Amino acid sequence: MRLAASPAFGPACSGRLSPLFAYQQAVRRGTIAHAPLTLVGPGGANDHAAACGVPPRHRITAPLGTPRLARAALRRIAGGIERIVCWSDELATLAVGIAEHTELVSTRPELCLLPTRRLSGVTCLNDHDAAVWSQRGIAPEISDRTQPAPPAKHDRAALRARLGVDDRTLLFAAIADQPTAADARGMIFMLTVLHATGFPVQAIVPRNAYNAVAARRHHRATGQPYPLLMTERPPAEWLTAADVAVLPPPDRSGADAVLESACRGFGCEIIRLDAHGKPSTRPGWSALADAEPDAERSLLDRLDGMVARQFGAAADA
Repeated sequence: MRLAASPAFGPACSGRLSPLFAYQQAVRRGTIAHAPLTLVGPGGANDHAAACGVPPRHRITAPLGTPRLARAALRRIAGGIERIVCWSDELATLAVGIAEHTELVSTRPELCLLPTRRLSGVTCLNDHDAAVWSQRGIAPEISDRTQPAPPAKHDRAALRARLGVDDRTLLFAAIADQPTAADARGMIFMLTVLHATGFPVQAIVPRNAYNAVAARRHHRATGQPYPLLMTERPPAEWLTAADVAVLPPPDRSGADAVLESACRGFGCEIIRLDAHGKPSTRPGWSALADAEPDAERSLLDRLDGMVARQFGAAADA
């Protein structure tokens, strides 16, 4: 797929983070030109794109969350163009038929409900997703866009000051491709144990994260031993301030690879609550204990190193 020659990109956002992060990484690496970008999503989607450094030209909302109901709006925006590159699998039903050619950059193939014959081409970001598409009878291109790319410029020191995070504290951020799937409770359980063992920690969690109410309840029940911030700000903004990104179990998808790559691009260490990549029946620290021999020790060694670097930097300042 010759992405650099595409006259338009869209739709690019559907509530998931990986499509826009993938687009941002490709633009920043110079793999593609920054063509007109159309977002599909609520008003917050504009803020997220701007925080990534790829502000959209247009934004449309799918009534009732149904992509097909936004076709008229997209047709008005994209009328007359030859080619649309869609960066969200679940929005392919909206994009197809608007232009002569519709191509898909796929990060979660199972979310694309279109017959493959309706697509002019598919590009995947890893072999796992390519195998899924091959089983559906299409030969996708594989393009590696999962190497860390520099994020849009944000002032890390100013952001940490605004969040009340000092130079010696490790800021943990719960994040998932779909922000509502970020496990707030699992991360808070883990941080409570880390705090009890002497680590200076603070947490930031999407306000609509999974188990957010249970996380707040646990935090209050333990006496609120460290700051917990629930936010509606774009992840690309507060990840700049974070030291550690806490992700769900890996699922081998392109979306998962893009999300991890984006977090590393922001300078975050990565922690998975379940190193086996399987859902754990016990969240947080217990999941780490189940993961593999010495998983806790390895994590503590990593965090010890981070704390030492933080303290050293603070002392030198």
